[in-house]
Amino acid sequence: MYWLIGGNTLAERKKSDHLRGDLHAIIRLVSNRKGHNELPVIAELNLKTCDSHRYCQYCFLHQRAIEYGIMFVVDDVLISDDVVGAAFSCNLTACRGACCVQGASGAPLEESELKEVESVLESVRHRLRPEALKVIEEEGVWEEVAPGHYATTCVGDAECVFVRYDGPVAKCAIQEAYFEGKVTFEKPISCHLYPIRTRMLGEFEALNYEQIDICAPGRSHGAKMGIGLAEMLERPLSRKYGEDWYAQFMLMVRERRDIIGSELPSQEAVNLDSQSSSGSEEG
Repeated sequence: MYWLIGGNTLAERKKSDHLRGDLHAIIRLVSNRKGHNELPVIAELNLKTCDSHRYCQYCFLHQRAIEYGIMFVVDDVLISDDVVGAAFSCNLTACRGACCVQGASGAPLEESELKEVESVLESVRHRLRPEALKVIEEEGVWEEVAPGHYATTCVGDAECVFVRYDGPVAKCAIQEAYFEGKVTFEKPISCHLYPIRTRMLGEFEALNYEQIDICAPGRSHGAKMGIGLAEMLERPLSRKYGEDWYAQFMLMVRERRDIIGSELPSQEAVNLDSQSSSGSEEG
């Protein structure tokens, strides 16, 4: 089942951020609507409210969410509306695998993936650089970067130890071995989902689109090819949540695109946006 939490236009989302303080309450009421008259307001994607709207906390909070727009829900996963209208298709030749070698730490790892990255080491060791092997010998292939949060170790500040260079392009040694049938673990799911990042909001997992300069080639290429971020991530999203979840997600994405009048941006629009962003940062 999916639900809508949010407004009708992208512009509405920019009016104010104060609503985000109500988000947890909205989520709790959406997931446990005791006291509500069970009219499937959100599932039907209309903006009707129950007969007792004036006295219904669920309807009150939902109407406040409609005013500003936040995100939508598929099962227990929250998805940012930014995902709906984004054009994206990785262009490794242009970005040179920058996401593998830039950032605050290595690739984020789920706890269940710690043994996976340990187990693939012997199969990919011959692909790794001497400096990466030195780090692995001293620190291992993963580290706890914060209590309960893990990441691959790095050469320097952010260059994942599993990076292999093909000329100037950084590539994932684990994924190469996977495509050759040498290992069964493709890569950390955080890498596979990028530029989507996940975070927990209470008991819900939230998906947010991380828009950074190093991915400008992906935005431009997606616009040129007419590929949406939601479509590009079919494999990793299906890997993480299952094919049935992805089918529900895409149903919601298409309906959200109709509701908010969103179309994938043109390549010209993406290029202008990137130039504007770069200019403002340099200034």
